Amino acid sequence: MTAASNDIGPGTLFTLYSLSGPIWTVGASFCAETFIKGSQVFTLGKCAVKRMPKSFYVKFEIPKELADKALQVVQVAKDSGKVRKGTNESTKAIERAVAKLVLIAEDVDPPQVVAHLPILCDERKIPFLFVPSKLDLGRAAGIDVGCAAVSVLDGGEASKALKEVTDATQQIRKGGAKGQA
Repeated sequence: MTAASNDIGPGTLFTLYSLSGPIWTVGASFCAETFIKGSQVFTLGKCAVKRMPKSFYVKFEIPKELADKALQVVQVAKDSGKVRKGTNESTKAIERAVAKLVLIAEDVDPPQVVAHLPILCDERKIPFLFVPSKLDLGRAAGIDVGCAAVSVLDGGEASKALKEVTDATQQIRKGGAKGQA
């Protein structure tokens, strides 16, 4: 984790970065050190730390357990089924109505790259969900770099888990859990 700042002084804002991109914006009159453990932030010195807002295209919250299960579905489907990696391939799979599930990363920059995917999925009635990290999504899809979107065309050995994820996603979107449709 590194901090990006031109000049730290009174009223200065700077952003902390992780491997997956910017994660915290920090307003500091003085920050000696910042320790991040899980989702907790501990600072020495006077700091005001806040979580960066979600992108405008993120329509509902997905529980971490469901996001992890969806990433596992992608991992199994890449070996025994069919997946499409990337925004362009996912867009084609959605337009051709062959995608069974679309996973979209929340930390895509610029967000306009994937902003059209939820709209297309809604038009075609294809389930989609958001995962926190494009790096995790890329790794689940079998590539070493971040991936903004992945479409599962065939679950393969993960067909049952795919069905569970799509059902849970639909339930969240209808307002049955922590989501808002």
